[in-house]
This record gives sequence, structure tokens and C-alpha cells, in this order.
Amino acid sequence: MHVKSTDIDDRTGQQIGDYRLLRQLGEGSSTVVYLGEHLQQHSQVAIKMLHTKLVARERAAFLEEMSTVAELDHPGIVRVLDWGNEQGYPYVVMNYVPGGTLRQRYPKGSRLPLGLVVRYINQLADALQYAHERNFIHRNIKPENMLSGDDEQVLLSDFGLALISSASITQGSQLGASTLAYMAPEHIVGKSQPASDQYALAVVVYEWLAGEQMFQGTLAELSNQHLYAPPPPLQEKNPAVTSELEDVLIKALAKDPAQRYASVQDFAAALTQSVPADVLNAPVAEDEGDITDRKDAPGDSSALPEFSIEQLAFPDVGGVAQDDPDRTDPFLRVPATPEKSGPLADTDKSAKVAASNDEELSTLIDNEADAWPFAPDVRPIESNRKLQPLALWQDATGPMKRNIVIATVLLVLLLVSSLAFAFPLVTGRGLFGPPPTPTPTPLPLTANITITPQQKEWNKTYSLSAVTGTPHATQHQVQARVLTVTTPAQAQTAQASGKRVMPGTGVAATGTLTFDNTALVPLAFPAGTVLANTLGTVGATQVVLNAPLVVPAASAVQSHVQASVAVHVVKVGKAGNIAAGQFVVRGTAGAATAPNWSATNPAAFAGGVDERTYMYVQQSDIDTTAAALIQANAPAPAQVLKPKISANERLVGEGACTPGQQANHQANEQAANVTVSVWFTCSGNLYDYDRASMLTASLLRDEMKTAHYTAINTVKTTLKQQRVADDQGTIVIQIQAQARGSYYFDDAAIKNIANQLAGKSMSAAETWLHGQTSISVAKIKLSGGTGKQVLPARAQDITISVS
Repeated sequence: MHVKSTDIDDRTGQQIGDYRLLRQLGEGSSTVVYLGEHLQQHSQVAIKMLHTKLVARERAAFLEEMSTVAELDHPGIVRVLDWGNEQGYPYVVMNYVPGGTLRQRYPKGSRLPLGLVVRYINQLADALQYAHERNFIHRNIKPENMLSGDDEQVLLSDFGLALISSASITQGSQLGASTLAYMAPEHIVGKSQPASDQYALAVVVYEWLAGEQMFQGTLAELSNQHLYAPPPPLQEKNPAVTSELEDVLIKALAKDPAQRYASVQDFAAALTQSVPADVLNAPVAEDEGDITDRKDAPGDSSALPEFSIEQLAFPDVGGVAQDDPDRTDPFLRVPATPEKSGPLADTDKSAKVAASNDEELSTLIDNEADAWPFAPDVRPIESNRKLQPLALWQDATGPMKRNIVIATVLLVLLLVSSLAFAFPLVTGRGLFGPPPTPTPTPLPLTANITITPQQKEWNKTYSLSAVTGTPHATQHQVQARVLTVTTPAQAQTAQASGKRVMPGTGVAATGTLTFDNTALVPLAFPAGTVLANTLGTVGATQVVLNAPLVVPAASAVQSHVQASVAVHVVKVGKAGNIAAGQFVVRGTAGAATAPNWSATNPAAFAGGVDERTYMYVQQSDIDTTAAALIQANAPAPAQVLKPKISANERLVGEGACTPGQQANHQANEQAANVTVSVWFTCSGNLYDYDRASMLTASLLRDEMKTAHYTAINTVKTTLKQQRVADDQGTIVIQIQAQARGSYYFDDAAIKNIANQLAGKSMSAAETWLHGQTSISVAKIKLSGGTGKQVLPARAQDITISVS
């Protein structure tokens, strides 16, 4: 399992792997980036550390992913140099690019020159094409993941890290709007492909040319717009954009990946061809290349971009619990105490033993054991010094010389006495008669006691808690998390049931009348003048002037004077829609007896509407369709969550799924049908059961050890109860631990038994042994002595063996 930490301590000055962290370059919602230095090479690198811990399975996937990414060698891709885990947090070491990200260089709201955009896109497309040909999808194209190099060079970063970020999303993290704003429709539903990178790159082009992101809003609104809404017209936001360029973007932004360009390089080529050569080669203004320092600019690293992964319980090495106090550590060092660190000669030690009484000998042995608690019973032996009698006599003082003489005389007497006693033994005759019969000397009395420790069953239930924050083993806590998984959307189309009638009354055709005046007097018509059509074969028989009209008089110089005015047809409906020239009016002005002016329509009268019926979407259409989809596709929460649950985790309860829905038409909107999409967001509370089981077993072993018992078989754990205790995701767990324990006799206990039994009779010793609750069976064996059934008076003559 993994969890996102909300407060990662600043690690500046610390060492991670072969690198030292010099300073923090920036921190995002899910990462923190440091400037680092290689300890041997002294080269600067950028080190990105995730805020998210990974479980063993995810760590393996991360390492495998990074090993593949490290093989990407392209001038437009930031090279991955190293990677690993630091206390469970994954980190990636990359080339340090001091130019920062394009988001920092061009903050939100910036509009880039068209030629510069095309140059950037060609570099990015070349890098993506290289990756796509190696079956690698970036999945997180955005300005935050584009780094600014030298001479308008742009590099792509964060290859492969999008998969780790998506893992954190399933663990309950929020997907950032900075990522969702560029996400292709198929990527949103979990089916990303190389064309998804093309879509995201086109969204970046749109933003750079429009000066604003293509879609804006909440996470739900962004998702719905990418899935269903067409891009807003780009030419309305930037008049410099040609229709050809906008057509290229529309194709790259198609909702269906199959309708986009065959490759990202084809998209870049089409974008280049849609821009005139003089625009492509136009130089960038000096200030356009500067990095904008703005407070509302994204706060990611100056070296690497931000992207949007509780403490992980690692398995103990070799199957030995790391907190087991009984574990034998092969790397314990022998303490070098001043009084015991010098060499000890065996001959010197023997002299000490011979010259001491029993109590002094016991004390000496005890002290030796205390001085070397972890070392075997072996000591370095000092070379014996050779005696030099001549030097000893020459260096001796007067009293010492006297002692030497006395010792020499005594030695001579001892030799004479020995010869006197040896003679009768050799000849068989004593000095005063036959030698006496020798009496045999008995062997010293020793006892060997074999004891079998008492065994008993241990069975206890412990209460633990799992927390979503940082767990503390001393408080009997393990890691917990909330897992959230969204299912793919299911869609269904239904007929609209709403029906409305639009009346034809009041909707009349409109047009223009052009007057031709041949009269020598002007013509004047006020607004609202009704003129009748002299052609009775057409539908429009009368029109009304919308404005006053004055037609100047004709003259000898200009025999025809023309003027036009807007009119509308009196008769409503389609009957007022007549063709050009089919409305004619003639009249007489002045003293003339024949018509001397006329008017006709040079263009058709249009716009008349008859009564018609249309369909519209009702709320019930949406609700009914959504309810049917929910009923038909409602999943089992546990089945949805199961693929995302690690082997060491347990789900509390069955989890829960909440449906979400979206329609392509709103209620009361005119449409013949409506398509409704439904998905489910399933969530559940998880905790690290393996760690809880290990902690429970450790608690039982500690309790047994306090009572001087040790487990002689594997501690068996059984889950008794689990429940969510609060809305913070805290889980209360009860686990039963069972083991068979044997009483453990340490050196002090064995010494105490020997002291208790020293000098006791056999019967008294057996009675005392059988009265000890820690001993199941005891057997006493005496050797030597006079045959009396009494144990040795000295404890050091009693050997205790534990079976």
C-alpha cells in the first residue's frame, strides 16, 4: 500500500544513495525536487522525490519502469541517471536543467509567437515520436513537464512517472487540474495510447496561441469538457491564427483517437505547413524569451516539473522481525573496555585460580563473563616471560638474597627427604618395618542435573489501530489508507419525449424594395406605407415599408433615379417567401397620366415561418436513462477495489460505490435524443494486515519474554474484529495471537538453582525441583564422593543442563 504524506521534512544536507541534497528547488502537490551533488563525481543533478510511499509490488513496478525509462536516449528527453527508494519514498535522479520549465518561462495567460510555438512543437514531437516507436507513452504532457534549454531548446521530463502518479490517485489522492487540463478523453477513462500524447500536445498549442487554457473549471467540468465539448473557436481568441492552422488543431483534438493524425510527427508536420514561412522564421522579441517571475506562476521546481504517490511496513530481512529482541545479530562487536582490553595470559589466570578460595574463583569467573558478554570463551594469550636467575640475583636486595638462600636450603632438604622415603618403596622395606597398605583417595563429588522446562499455551487478543497518517508501533499502530477507484463510464441513448409547437403567426418574410423614379417630381413614402403587388400570381400581395423613403426627381440629365428601403411582408408564414423580381409596384406622380415610377425586389423575400413542431429533452428522459444504467451496471465494491489492493492489505467491510452521471443535453434543450453516461466511484478503507499480524506476534513474544518464556513454534494470529472508527479513516483491529511457550532459563536462573541445591540431600533437592512451576521434569545424577546421597556443598560442582 501507499500513502501520500502531507508534510515531508526538508532533507537539505542529507545523503540519498550516492548523492547529497544541496538545496530544495521546488515542491509540488506530489513531489519535492532537490539540487543534488554526486559524492564522487561532484556533478550536479536534479533529484525528484515522491511524497508517496509504495508497497513492495508497486516498488517493483517503479524500478522496472525506471529501468526502461533510463534506456531513452534522445536530445529532447531529460535523461534519467539513477533511481531508488529512500525510507520507502521513491526518488529519481535526472540531468539538472537550470533553465526551468516552460510554465515558469511563460506563466498562465502568456501568448507565444506562432513561429516559436511551431519550433517548440517540432522538438517535442520528435522526442515523443522517438518514445512512441519504443512503445512508450508519456501520459502527462503539459508545460510543467517541458524544460527550457539553450537556444530555444525544449526537453521533455517525467517520462514514466505518470504511472506512479496514477497509483497515488487510486490510493485516494486528488488528480490535479494542471494534469487533467491536458488529458485526452480516452486517457480519462483509463485507455491511454500514443494518440493521447498528441491530443495533450495540441491542447498546449491551443493554450500558447489563445493565451488561456482550452477548457477551464472544476475537475468534473474539465473531465466532461474533454469527453464531450468541442474546442472553443481559436480564431476568436487570436485573429493571427489561420483557418488552416485551426483545422490542424481540430483534427489533433478529435475525441476519437482514430480520427487524429497517424503519428505525433505527422501532427507537427501539418502544423508547420499551415504557417507561412515568414512567420515560421520570424525572430523572437528579446523580452519574449525571458522567464516571467509572477506570484501566481506554478510553484514547481526550477529544475524539474511538478507532477501529481504513511509509512510502508517492509518485510523483515530473512524472515526475522526487526524489532525482535531475541534475534541473534551476527555483527555485534566485542566491547573493548579499558580494564579487559589487554592480553590475559592463561598461566597468570591459572595462578589466580590456584591462589584464591572458592568465593574468589566464582567472582573471577562472573567478572570475566560480564566483561565479554558477546564474545566466545577465548582470550588472547600473552607470551610467557623467560626466567633469568643471574639477573634476578644481581638485581636482588639484601633481604631478597637472604630469602633466596633459605629457599635453596629448603629445596635441598626436600630432595633428601624424598630420597629417604623413596628408598623403602624401591626396596620393599621401610625404615622401621614393612610399609603400610595405601588407602585409595575418593573422586571429588559432582552433580549433573537435567531439567525440562515447563511448557504452556499462550493465547491473547490485542487491540491495534490503523491510521492514515504516520503510524507509531509503540502505540500499537499500523498504516491505513482510503482507496478510491472510478469505473469506466457506460453510455445509453434515449429518445427525447418533450414536444413543443412553434406558431407561424408573427413570423413574416423580409426583404428590400428598389424604387425607380422617372417623374420630374420627387417621391416620398412615410414608414408604414403599404404597397400592393401588381403580380397577383404570387403569395406576397402586400408589403410594409420599415422606414420612410424619399426618391429624388428625375431630370433631363438623369432620367432614372433609384432608391431602396427595407420592407416586410404583411402575410406571414412561408407564403411570404417569394423569389427575386416577383413583387412589382407601379405608380403615377405629378401631372403624368401614365405610370412614371416603379418598385421591385432585387432579391428574394425570405424568413417566413409556418407553424411547426419540435422535440426537446425532459429531465425525466435523463433520470430514467440514468436509473436504468445504474441498475444494470451497479458493481460490487469489493470486486472493483480488489485489483488495487496489495497482498499485505485487508479491506474493512465491502466498501461502497457512488454513481455519477453526465448527459450530452440539458433538460429543456431542443434535441431529438439524449445520451446519458454513468460511472461509479468506489471507495473502501484498507490497512496493512501483515504488519498488524507481525506487531501482534511481537507483542505476544514480548509478554512471554517478560514471564521468562520463549515461543517454541510460530506465533499464529487470527483476525477477530475490524471496523472503521471515525471519518478520518482510523480502523480499530482486534487480533488473537497463539503460541506454545517454553520457560527460558538464563544464566542467572541456572546459577540460582545451583545455589539453592548446594549441600541438599537428594530427596530435599528433588522436592525443591518438583516444586518449581518453571520445571516440568528434573533428573539428578551424582558422581564421585563417598556414596552419600547428598549434593556437593559448592554450587560450582553442580552442572545444570536444560533439555
